[in-house]
Amino acid sequence: MFECVTVELNMRKMKNVIVSCMYRTPGANVGAFCESLDNILSDIKSKKTMYICGDFNIDILKHNTHNYTRTFLDYMYCFGLYPLITKRSRITDITATLINNIFTNELQFQVNSGLLITDISDHLPILLFAVINLYAGVQLLHSIEEL
Repeated sequence: MFECVTVELNMRKMKNVIVSCMYRTPGANVGAFCESLDNILSDIKSKKTMYICGDFNIDILKHNTHNYTRTFLDYMYCFGLYPLITKRSRITDITATLINNIFTNELQFQVNSGLLITDISDHLPILLFAVINLYAGVQLLHSIEEL
């Protein structure tokens, strides 16, 4: 169904940062994925900066026509998470979709995000650059593998 790894970065003079990387297999139940996502995000204190990235296999460009896409985005918005990637991230000869993304609740912090244009895969790598000042290291919060 999906895989997830979440770590917490302990910061100096800033809110701690949560970084979560997720992969939802194509065809996996979106409703069940959203419920699991809700459980994971509910465990994270909302006063922390969050970056949720991954291959969600949900084309957010279809939010007006696809109910499950709208449901997924509604879950993200409920947690104050907004997409940083706005261009198509998977390009084939017959389709172009926005299924890979980075969501964040920190819109005031200066970050640069985007896509790496390359032909090594039909998925364009998603990138996030942020200046951070680590204090005490990294703590693993979640590691989920459901296949």
